[in-house]
Amino acid sequence: MLLLNLAALGAILFIVPGIIIALALWLALPAMIFEGKDVSESLQRSRDLTRDNRWRLLGLYVLSALVFLPASLLTSFPLESDPDTAFSPLRGLLLILNLAVSILQAIFMVVLTVTIYRELRALKDRPAVVVAPEPAPEPSGAA
Repeated sequence: MLLLNLAALGAILFIVPGIIIALALWLALPAMIFEGKDVSESLQRSRDLTRDNRWRLLGLYVLSALVFLPASLLTSFPLESDPDTAFSPLRGLLLILNLAVSILQAIFMVVLTVTIYRELRALKDRPAVVVAPEPAPEPSGAA
């Protein structure tokens, strides 16, 4: 039992930081492409853009995974579970459907990533609004 608990603790100690790092660096590639930054600058830019928004990003990622997970499982699980369908037309159809689901998921993730990048860039790079003081009224000189 102790070994199982240590294994679970070890998994948590590696998985959770991995998720945090992945969320922080999610926008490095768009920063490199759209801003012309080098690798280290794009990694820093991604960390800056995702700061204070990582919980939202995690939610979006989980939501997008939940959207595509059922379709992916439905098209891949029968391929793995039944060895009798190795050369059947059903297997070919499922392979094509699985490929289509994977392509749609990849396209969706690219669009999601670019949209998030643009929104966070607009939010973080917005110039600070400075409110100018109103001019003092001129004294009226009644003589």
